Amino acid sequence: MSRILRHLFSGLCGLSLILCLATVIFWIRSYSVSEWVSYRSTAGEQSLYTARGHIALQLYITHWSPVHHPGLFIDQNRAGTPHGYLQDVVAGQVDIDFNWQRAGFAWYKTHLRNNSTLTIAVAPFWSLSLITAALPFTWTAARLRARHRRRRLKAENHCQNCGYDLRGTPARNVCPECGKLDRTRTLTEQTT
Repeated sequence: MSRILRHLFSGLCGLSLILCLATVIFWIRSYSVSEWVSYRSTAGEQSLYTARGHIALQLYITHWSPVHHPGLFIDQNRAGTPHGYLQDVVAGQVDIDFNWQRAGFAWYKTHLRNNSTLTIAVAPFWSLSLITAALPFTWTAARLRARHRRRRLKAENHCQNCGYDLRGTPARNVCPECGKLDRTRTLTEQTT
């Protein structure tokens, strides 16, 4: 069971590393190109876009009886500021209900005059890179720690599985404490 969990953890770490690299690529790219992915339906529009080191999620909730161009849309244009979009889209026709900004993070919630709600959440790419790099960093630290422990136990002639002192035991290659085969003793005896 622990072997399956170890492989699952390694796979998740690999996936997280790929996401981290993709996040860094989009982060660098966001300074020159702003990219949009939107989905329109009768309930409104959901968008994800990049803008100068930030990623934003926009939810525009409204009731369109005939949907204007329903479906998925992908667009690119010159990079703009992540907060500038709110001023451009709803200038003069908005009552801002909630506006919060700290360290590059932002949250806007507004009610438009046509009984629609616009919510925008903004996060800097560095925060996403940090989150997606945490799992690979943990995996690397655990591997380095285990390697250091194995080397230390081998140098001190201890069982690498349970840490039992093997200096006074006969060279049967089996730990008397845990019963595991000590492969390092087998290899050293074969070479001599």
